[in-house]
Amino acid sequence: MAENTIYVSGNPELYPVEYYDDAKDAFAGAIPQLLEDFAEKNGYNILYYEADGKDRREHHFENSQVDAVSGVGGEYRPEGQTVTVFETEQGGREVSYGITFTQAAPEKFKEDLAKYVDGVSESEKTGLLVAAGAEGHQSGTVSKGAAGVILVLGILVLALGVLLYRSRRRVRRNEQKLVEDRATGLGNKEYLENYYRQLVNDQNRAMYCMYYFHTDTKRLQKLSGQQEAEAAMRYAGKIVAEYAGEADIPARISENGIVLLKLTGRDRDPAAWIHSAIERIRAYARQYDKDYDMNVWVGAYSLKKTDRNLEEIIVNARQSAHMARRENVDFRFCSEELLGRFREQRVLEGDIERAFQNGEFQMYIQFYADTQDGNVTGAEALTRWQHPAKGLLAPGAFLPILEQTGDIERLDFLILERACTFLERNFGKEGGNFFLSCNFSRTSFVAPDFVQKCKNIIDKYEFDRGLLLFELTESPDTGDTAQIRENARKLTAYGIKLALDDFGEGYTSFRDLLNYPITTLKLDKILTDSVTSGKGCRIVRSIIETGHALSVKCLAEGVESEEVLQRLKELSCDAVQGYMFYYPLPEPEAEDILAEKWKPLQI
Repeated sequence: MAENTIYVSGNPELYPVEYYDDAKDAFAGAIPQLLEDFAEKNGYNILYYEADGKDRREHHFENSQVDAVSGVGGEYRPEGQTVTVFETEQGGREVSYGITFTQAAPEKFKEDLAKYVDGVSESEKTGLLVAAGAEGHQSGTVSKGAAGVILVLGILVLALGVLLYRSRRRVRRNEQKLVEDRATGLGNKEYLENYYRQLVNDQNRAMYCMYYFHTDTKRLQKLSGQQEAEAAMRYAGKIVAEYAGEADIPARISENGIVLLKLTGRDRDPAAWIHSAIERIRAYARQYDKDYDMNVWVGAYSLKKTDRNLEEIIVNARQSAHMARRENVDFRFCSEELLGRFREQRVLEGDIERAFQNGEFQMYIQFYADTQDGNVTGAEALTRWQHPAKGLLAPGAFLPILEQTGDIERLDFLILERACTFLERNFGKEGGNFFLSCNFSRTSFVAPDFVQKCKNIIDKYEFDRGLLLFELTESPDTGDTAQIRENARKLTAYGIKLALDDFGEGYTSFRDLLNYPITTLKLDKILTDSVTSGKGCRIVRSIIETGHALSVKCLAEGVESEEVLQRLKELSCDAVQGYMFYYPLPEPEAEDILAEKWKPLQI
């Protein structure tokens, strides 16, 4: 068959959708008219094959004598790709009519026709039906008189039925979309609210427990894109739904949050199923051979008879999940003590935007001292919140809140900007043997655009890039190690030095000296304090000697006694930090100290 000549086998008895007009000796109706319009606009020549008033579609289809059979619907529905043209509802069931392609149909024709039909509005399709019915009645295709009038009215009813069916289905579809999360197929927050009102009452409220599954899909989104993050959430949602009973409500209510409102009865211990769900969700990368792990933490809040505010119930469970993440445990139940802390956190959460706008987040400086002579040799940029009502707040009071609200990166880059201003103001292009270390959340450091964001800030200021020291903290979540390593490499190439923070505590180790271009080690306070014991002293000596052999400087934090300081001097530790030397200071006071006691030391 020629590429642009398309042969169709028609339905001679589907008036007015498609029928054989004896007077014209040709097929007529809504589908033939639609095909004629399609052919004219797309450069095709469409011919009805063996058009003699007999239904030869089944024979033509089985032998691939045509490219398509039309008027498909009702009893005859051949297997194959079908383009639906009309849909209606008859006798309480859905009925559709369309065009089915044979194996002989050119791919381009199939694509073009499907695209064309998809672009025809419902009103245009209805117009084709009405016009086909009117033409058939006037030409004598249908009988005159009452029967003809009834038939034409039937056509109008059919057309109206198509519109009503489409309208009802569209409304149902739109209603479904309003309460369904597209990615997971679970209900959304509105769905949760609707069913909460229907299922939970004063008699059974205390038998329910809200479980909040907090996933790290924001990290996945940064590492591998939105599509991968949504696939991970779809996987997690499917697993959570498997643990839902008839009286339970699973829903996705945020970008990285899935909840399960579960009827627990008297048994409030989720032990078995909750651990099972967590393990299965964390197996995502292994099961689907993904580059990045997916992690999840669960918070649980048992409802009380007085709990009627669903939003507060969700918040209590969510904050418990965040607490589990900070404590590095699988899940956390919300206790009365936690509730008190959460209430205080919510007050601060409402003040965050104002704090950014009014400059309440301030940079404080805590100096490092040369271990041998006590002179200032470097500093660490820290954060304090000068709250108008609560006074000066330490990081522990607000950093967890910023992590929950997603504002932690905003604070990271705000402090970097302040650090750059400080270095330009006090050192300028001349630089000097000083360093200012900056801490970044893992959320910031793991982002693919982290280095570029840093450059955008640093490039606005004039100072020796070697004065900046970025602190890197390792964690058990190593699914993003490759991205961190790449960011570390780019930072080093740009001139920024890197320090390995909390060495000797948690998950940092000598292995990290191989993975990252480290210039400085920061000994954790626990390790620093251990130098007063024989075993601890030998361990610290080995670390310092290994560091120096690799041209890596060693800093000790949390030095608060003369005995510890003396041991560190003997071990040739390069610099120390602690309250026995300097407290964290506001910038003006820090600059006074810098002018008085800074002595160059290469770090």
